[in-house]
Amino acid sequence: MEHNECQAFEIDEPKDIFLGQVVYSKDEAYNLYQEHAFKMGFSVRRGRALYYDSEKKNIRLKDYYCSKQGFKNNEPQGEVTYERADSRTNCQAMVRFNVSKEGLWKITKLELNHNHDFVPPEQRHLLRSMRNMSNAKGDLIKSMVNAGMRVTNIWSYLGEEVGGCDNLGITMKDMHNYVYSEKMKLIDAGDAQALVNHLQSRQAQDAMFYYSVQLDQES
Repeated sequence: MEHNECQAFEIDEPKDIFLGQVVYSKDEAYNLYQEHAFKMGFSVRRGRALYYDSEKKNIRLKDYYCSKQGFKNNEPQGEVTYERADSRTNCQAMVRFNVSKEGLWKITKLELNHNHDFVPPEQRHLLRSMRNMSNAKGDLIKSMVNAGMRVTNIWSYLGEEVGGCDNLGITMKDMHNYVYSEKMKLIDAGDAQALVNHLQSRQAQDAMFYYSVQLDQES
């Protein structure tokens, strides 16, 4: 079934989010719209923010959009080998919070209608804004990697612990990317010795594990 960008999908007035609703922090505001988005089947993108002060310490307005809001700028920057399809549909669904100086986040604008299909329930955990690598989850993954477990085994083990990998809140690619980025932090910070220590620990636990280190002129 095809839909053009002008065709809106009207939904019944939800009970989970409404005009005039008040929360008390930026996290609460984002999570409120996230929960609504998950129930409906769309992803959230953070929008513009206005501030009371030039230092941008005290926020006075914050928008959150459906991730299909607007159109991506497809103008190539330099030479490109491929062009990714633009999945945005200029959807107008969004929520606006006005923030008082006392810290009350009040919904002053709420557009509920979308111009695209929603993601079915069995796929909603894969929506980008729903995938979350919490500190606790990250620390657990790092400890298991340091203990010599492969990412695929960690994925399977954690999935069994929460009743299925669909309940992890991340994809296997997210986990691979997280482990890779944590390893790169060691290198970016110049802590080569920490990386060597990690490799030595892996080798001590697995006789089949092999690594080599190449030194530059500065060792």
